[in-house]
Order: sequence, then C-alpha cells, then structure tokens
Amino acid sequence: MMGNGKTTLLLFLASLYAGCVSSPLNPAAGPDQIEYVLDHSDTPIVFTSEAFSEQVKAAAGQLERSVEIILCDVDKGPVWPAGTVPAQTPTLTVEAGDDGLLMYTSGTTGRPKGVILTHKNLLAGE
Repeated sequence: MMGNGKTTLLLFLASLYAGCVSSPLNPAAGPDQIEYVLDHSDTPIVFTSEAFSEQVKAAAGQLERSVEIILCDVDKGPVWPAGTVPAQTPTLTVEAGDDGLLMYTSGTTGRPKGVILTHKNLLAGE
C-alpha cells in the first residue's frame, strides 16, 4: 500500500521474480475493505509508506493472525525492522502459468472479488 515511486516498482517486480503473489491495496477502499482483502488473501507481509501506515495497522489489527508491516520510502526503499535482515530468496523457476498478481475489485456493490493474474497474463497483457 504505497504511492508511485521507484521502490513500489522494485518491490512489485522482486515479488514476481521471487515467485510470490502481489496484491496491491487501495487506500481509498476504506478500512473494512482493506481488512477484508488482507484476511481473504491471507497476506503475510504488507509494504507501506508512512502516509498509509496507520490505515494498514488498523486493518491488520482486526485480524486473528499477525501481519508483518514494513515501512517504505517510495524512492529510498524499505526500513527493515531493527535486528532483522531480509531473507535471501532461493533461486526459483517461475512458470508462465504461475500466479503472480491478485487484484481485488472495488467492491462497490458488495465484497471485493479477487482476480488472479498469471505471469503470462502480466507479460502478454491478456
């Protein structure tokens, strides 16, 4: 849950390269929908800029499980928690049919719906 910037792009591309599934959060969606998306997607980590950190903390605080929240500057990168070092991602083979992005609808007429895009979808714009 970050604005546009170098770090936002790098985190998105790095997550795809690592074989993770990214699920962008929309700060305009409101706390109930953000909480729903975090819960429904089983999101373990949220990268957020300072501007949206309180929204993320409030939504994550409503869940029955913990969500790691990492603050980021959109141009300078993550502020890793004291005493931690990011884990090295093993070399993976990511296949075209692997999930890469989980997007949620706006939920204007009900709960947001999750839509999975594969790596092939993202590369081909299919």
